[in-house]
Amino acid sequence: MDSVQKHHKKKLFLSTETFPYDSAENSFILPELPELLRQFDVTIISHASADIVANRSGWTPLPETVRVVNIEIKLPFYRRLWYALRFFTDRDGWAETTEILRSHEKILTRLYQSVGFYALAMENWRLLRREELFPENEEFIFYSYWYFYYTYSMTKHRKQYPKAKLTTRTHRFDLFDAVYKGGRQPFKRIMDRKLDRIFFIAAQGKQYYLDRYHLADSEKYAISRLGTLRDGDPVMAAHREQGRFRLVSCSSVIPLKRVDLIAGALCGLTEKIEWVHFGDGSEYEALRQQTEALLQGKDNIVYHFKGNVPNQEVLAYYRDHKVDCFISTSSSEGLPVSMQEAMSYGIPLIATAVGGVSELIDGNGILLPADPTAAEVAVAIRQMIHMDSKAYENYRKRSLALWQQEYDAVVNRARFVQQLKEV
Repeated sequence: MDSVQKHHKKKLFLSTETFPYDSAENSFILPELPELLRQFDVTIISHASADIVANRSGWTPLPETVRVVNIEIKLPFYRRLWYALRFFTDRDGWAETTEILRSHEKILTRLYQSVGFYALAMENWRLLRREELFPENEEFIFYSYWYFYYTYSMTKHRKQYPKAKLTTRTHRFDLFDAVYKGGRQPFKRIMDRKLDRIFFIAAQGKQYYLDRYHLADSEKYAISRLGTLRDGDPVMAAHREQGRFRLVSCSSVIPLKRVDLIAGALCGLTEKIEWVHFGDGSEYEALRQQTEALLQGKDNIVYHFKGNVPNQEVLAYYRDHKVDCFISTSSSEGLPVSMQEAMSYGIPLIATAVGGVSELIDGNGILLPADPTAAEVAVAIRQMIHMDSKAYENYRKRSLALWQQEYDAVVNRARFVQQLKEV
């Protein structure tokens, strides 16, 4: 019976960056993967480097029924040159060039990026064709987890697959001009015309896209929030009863995330606080040194840098510890999974008004300016600490209720897969 059901499942090709060979996308993809596997015959197309693939410790176990194909793209100089020449003789390349010239901004940088994007897409296509993955006369869904060069590989050649449906998600780096080098997203207008459905993880992202490209809203542009999975039920007992106020942050330690602002804010506070940070990155050691210098001699503040730990350990920490507040001072976000995870345990938020963050804070936390000072962050922390107990407990209940309504991955993945089936 199972084999008959599998035979009748529609084929779905899921294009990722490095999943399942690296854990970086796990918190995004794993929550929805069980429902995808239940409803489709899934092939994963990864784009991991050979070094990542060789490091088997980062692999995510998958059922034997899932086929995984890795496309490692290497572009030697002669092939880059060849694709650059093709770009300037391709109708799409001319359309890109015309739009860039009309912008009158960063023309050389933007041309260079569009040529590079085109080269990656064409090389990706060459390697995909060698794998003979896609059935030319059968129905299938191509689902690109990111709105990136591998999306263009398919939209460029969609005429070869008249029965295929092409879809993509879009998040942050693959959506907003400001976070892409050169301040422009390559090939978006060209890809848009050939896509059947674009899924946005936040309403703010969808509105940005429609405004940016002067598009009329339609069913083609859908909001599909990711959501998170929860490891056990939250302990909703009153927090802040005694002892230190526990503040948790969870992000990469890179300039974009501005974790140092938290350290700067704590420097000016006299309340008893414990700060726990999950995550590492290029600025990790600098943050440790800066925090040590700023908080030296401040006995009221203790802090713990946990580094890069598996996602399940973060969830277990929320489950097993009294966490009074989650804080983010990032300069750019999509719809942060880290905040959704905290909400699933009834944790109030303090976060900057960037990306879709304002959709996560609605009666359950404090929204900071997009570019706050350390003093403004300190004011928000102090406000959370000294808040009336009833108001604080309402924040906690509201965080959990919002997660249950909008960000529970079990609910959201069923909705999303149904939307995929209807494309």
